[in-house]
Amino acid sequence: MRTTFILPLLLGVATATGVAACGGSSTGPSGQPIVVPTAPNASNVSIVAGAATMGSGAFSPNPASASFAARPKIIWTNADREADSYGGTGTTHHLISDTGLFDSGTLSVGKSYSFTFAATGTYSYHCTLHPSMVGTITLTQ
Repeated sequence: MRTTFILPLLLGVATATGVAACGGSSTGPSGQPIVVPTAPNASNVSIVAGAATMGSGAFSPNPASASFAARPKIIWTNADREADSYGGTGTTHHLISDTGLFDSGTLSVGKSYSFTFAATGTYSYHCTLHPSMVGTITLTQ
């Protein structure tokens, strides 16, 4: 099952669990705030706590909608502070589009990855480390 995110690119309306699209923070593994970056014409997607076992619910917003007039940038931030099975203080994720268009590399807790899309369309992606984590970005004008 895939969840579609129609992302707010001009309005900056996306809200993740405790994190607003216009910037915000939550607590990282050492109690330090996780700063969510912002940029003009950008939207934020948060990897939520416990994401590894949440399937399509692993990403927030879920869903939000708006249109855009310029090339949109999507910023994914790993806010998954759940303790991992090895006693660590958070879970690492690795996002990749199903077509290979983008690849985040590994994202430890508090780290972000951004990608600027060149065209409208629907872009499916998943976490290579937790294959049940799936999402879809739908960009419209």
